[in-house]
Amino acid sequence: MRLSEAIMLGSTMGLKVQNTSWRSCLIGIGISAIGKDNIGNVEALARYPWLNQSYEVPSIAASGWFAAGKPYQARSIITEMATKVELGEITIEQAVDWIRSVEPREEPCPESVQAEPSLATDLAQVR
Repeated sequence: MRLSEAIMLGSTMGLKVQNTSWRSCLIGIGISAIGKDNIGNVEALARYPWLNQSYEVPSIAASGWFAAGKPYQARSIITEMATKVELGEITIEQAVDWIRSVEPREEPCPESVQAEPSLATDLAQVR
C-alpha cells in the first residue's frame, strides 16, 4: 500500500494527527493503519525508502527557516506538514496530495520490519 493511501486509511479510522510521537504524525498514522508500529520510523523507512530522498519544500509546508523551494528529506517535509495539519493550517488531504506527487507509483512489499528489541528499548528511554 502506498503511504498516501495508508495515511488516508488512518484518517478514516479516527487516528488523529498529533506531531508529538512516531505513532501519531502523518507517517505514523499511515503505518498504524496497516497494523504496524513505527517506533523510530523503522517500519516507515523500511517500507518507504523514498522518505530519505530530498525534495523541494512545497509552499504549503513552508514556515520560517523551512523555506519553500529548499531541499529537505521527504520525511522532514511530511513532519512539518503534520504540524500544520494539527494546527489546522492545512488539511490532511492537502498533505496527502503532495505525498502522492512525490511517492513512487508502486511501493515494494517488504516483509514487516520491526525495531530490534534493543533499539525499541533505547528509543523508549530517549522519550
